[in-house]
Amino acid sequence: GEYETNKLEIWTNAYQNVYGAYNLGSLNSELEIISNLDLMISMDSANGHLAANYDVPVISLWGLTHPFGGFAPFLSPSENMLISDREKYPKIPTSAYGKKIPKGYEEVMRTIDYGDVVVRSLKILEKHDLKSLGHLNPLSWQLIGDASRLAFADRDRYLADSDFVEVPIN
Repeated sequence: GEYETNKLEIWTNAYQNVYGAYNLGSLNSELEIISNLDLMISMDSANGHLAANYDVPVISLWGLTHPFGGFAPFLSPSENMLISDREKYPKIPTSAYGKKIPKGYEEVMRTIDYGDVVVRSLKILEKHDLKSLGHLNPLSWQLIGDASRLAFADRDRYLADSDFVEVPIN
């Protein structure tokens, strides 16, 4: 909707390495990009499910929901499902769709360690045999950089609900 588009435009304009796929104009354009990815890092969202249907490995980040609710990307291995700290936030899942945010749960996504996301990303990208490409090969650095950038972008984007937590744009 318009509300979400406005937020995405703010983030796209505020951060140098963020590209908003929301403005591609069509689902076909988005699917063209998704189908060519080596890795998708996603919350429990449509893009994660679309990527899984294209046999793209998906690392899913789970905040207020939980993969055992039946919303995990198709055939996604459990090690690719990074779940927020259920000891610190014992009411998870708070609802089937994560729309109920109990007081004090606004920063639940911060309990997912971005280091875990990067390690998991590199494990998935091992199929590219970065070692044989060599450490001076630009493709090696592009793959590592893209995986890290996507991991950090998703983590930063989804740390908390901006309806409850101020998202810095400067």
